[in-house]
Formats: sequence, C-alpha cells, structure tokens
Amino acid sequence: MLDAKPGTPTHERRPIGGLSRSTAVVPVRARAIAVAGAALLAVCAALTVAPAALAETEPSGEVVVGNSVIEPAYNIGTGGIVYLKTPKKTVVNPNAHQTAPLYLIVYPKAFSLTGALNCEDIPFENCVDHGPAIAGLAQEQQPAVYGEGVLGHDHLVGVASSDTDFNVNWEPIVELFTPTATIRHITKIGELESALAQGELQEIKLPQATFHCSVVSGAAYAKGVPLT
Repeated sequence: MLDAKPGTPTHERRPIGGLSRSTAVVPVRARAIAVAGAALLAVCAALTVAPAALAETEPSGEVVVGNSVIEPAYNIGTGGIVYLKTPKKTVVNPNAHQTAPLYLIVYPKAFSLTGALNCEDIPFENCVDHGPAIAGLAQEQQPAVYGEGVLGHDHLVGVASSDTDFNVNWEPIVELFTPTATIRHITKIGELESALAQGELQEIKLPQATFHCSVVSGAAYAKGVPLT
C-alpha cells in the first residue's frame, strides 16, 4: 500500500530511458492497488525480440507454457515486439538499485487502433490475471476518460540491447490518459516522455508488485495456450 495521502503526493527521482524527472506516487484506493499488485506479480519480462511471423500477427493476451505465463510487450527503445514471462509463485526482494520500470499504458474504449493491444478488455478479457484490476483502476482514477469502458493496455519495457532502463527486477507503473490528452498509441520512450511532459498522463506506481524476470524465446509464446 502507498503511504501518500490525498493532496500530499510524494516525489522522487527515477531514470526513464536514461533521463531523470520528478514523479508523483499517486494515492489510490487500497483494494484496487492490492488487487492490481497481486495480479501483476504474475507478469515478468522475457526480452527476446519476436520472430517476424509472430510480430506480423500483433499478438495479444496471456498464454501458459508449463508453469509460466507469457505475454507480449513493446521494447520501449525501438517500439518492436518483445515477450514477457514469469514462473508462477515468484517472490522477489527488490531494492532501489536493482529495479527498472515496466509501464502499462491504458486505453479507453473509444480509442481507435489498427491492430491489437498487448492485453485487451474488449471484446473479451485476454489477460485475466491483471486486466480487470488495471481497467478498474483506470475507471476509478480517470472516470472522464475511461468511464465508458477500457479497451485494454500495453506493456512497455526497457531492453539491454537497446540501451534503455533494464534490470533484474521490474516495477509496474500504470499510465492513464488525462481528460486534456490527445490519445494516441505510445510504444517508445520518446513518446512516453513527451506525453508526461505535457501533463497528458497520470502516473500510478505499484512498487509492491515488483517482480523478477527471466528470458525466453519469442517462439515460446506461439506454443502456449490462453490463460483462463
């Protein structure tokens, strides 16, 4: 649970793509944070670029392979597809020097997108272990934007090969569009930085949901079965 109280956000400096800026820890309903935090412990980054055949299909949704869950994401440095994996029941003990951000960009129902989001809530939920919690958080925090429904969300992660913020542990950070934002598809660090600088995103950090990552082949995603 976050300690910040309404009207008194705390601030800290953290790197994003090698840059530093002030970031507010936004207070949210304890139950929503707890649910989202527990669900997001089931997500871990496996940073292998997808084969062309998989990338062309714009993969969406979580799949199960053995005792692990795998889902797609974007390399925040290049905008290319990577895959995220975590073994079930993973426990981590992170510290500030061994974490990197994983951004969840949430899109409202009215957003028009050619292709698919990494996780979709409409027309059906395909990331069942955390999608509903993230959608509920968006509707609670920005009802003017998400009140009519949530289309889904993407994951943006740093990859060592693209010289972005990469580490063994990942801290989920939810990014919600504000009422004055021009809603567009964000897949790269420059696009994210620009939207944040213009006040178009509300940032909600979930440090209690920090998780440990492992690397797998992107082809493993194609072998999985949908998580239900």
